[in-house]
Amino acid sequence: MILSNDWEKRDEISQVEFKIFLQLLAPLAPHIAEELWHGLSEVKSIHLATWPVADPKKLVLAEAKIVIQINGKVRATILVPAGQTEESVVKLALVDPIVNKWLVGDKYKKAIYIKDKLLNFVV
Repeated sequence: MILSNDWEKRDEISQVEFKIFLQLLAPLAPHIAEELWHGLSEVKSIHLATWPVADPKKLVLAEAKIVIQINGKVRATILVPAGQTEESVVKLALVDPIVNKWLVGDKYKKAIYIKDKLLNFVV
């Protein structure tokens, strides 16, 4: 769905991107993928084409969505740059108005942080 929504926003889709899409679609819908593949003037079968290789640079996330829990219950979420330290995430969480509503006077016993995923305040 993310790919579909992205393609709807574009004016055109490159042939290279469409070929990669067809190669990924082929195991799920082999017949239609094969027909569309030959429509792109490809002679050999899509199933004989080399599998696309992922670009590791594109797999790195720029930001992380941190779930904020208070006593184990989800109270808020915040977006932070990926790879932040516990101290910086705690500071950002304490500034959030929803978290302040649940933390009375910024007092908590312990903060449990799982990098780029979760911050739990124990009150």
